[in-house]
Parts: sequence; structure tokens; C-alpha cells
Amino acid sequence: MIIPGSSYQGELPAITEIERACADRMRDDVKYLSEIIGERNTCKPAELAKAEEYISAQFFRMGYSHRLETYSTDGVNV
Repeated sequence: MIIPGSSYQGELPAITEIERACADRMRDDVKYLSEIIGERNTCKPAELAKAEEYISAQFFRMGYSHRLETYSTDGVNV
């Protein structure tokens, strides 16, 4: 396999406050989705709905708009 460029060498730059805040938010999101809501699949549609509500709320909180795209699988609209 050929990979263009070269490996980074040297000390990495210090993380900025903005990067730290972003990392903290992502960690909190993953923790909430995985530990609080937990398993999400067509056998657990309530958890799918909770995840959708959480993610929608996070987008809204950050000032983003979005639209849902649903489809049906295993007799469940997701």
C-alpha cells in the first residue's frame, strides 16, 4: 500500500480551548448515547426515538437546523 506524504514528526501542538470544549462535548454525547440511552435498534424503537430526540436537541442547541429522513425496516419506522 502506498500512502502519499509522510508521517508527522515532532511534538504535537497544544490543544486549544475550543478543541478541548469540542472533545468534551463529543465525549458527553457518546457517553449519553451509549450509557444512558444504551442499545438502539429495531427491537428497541423507544431507544431509537430517545437518541433522535437527543441528537435533534443538540443540533438545535448549537444553532443548526436539520430534517429527519425516515425509512421502514423490520416493520419499524426509523
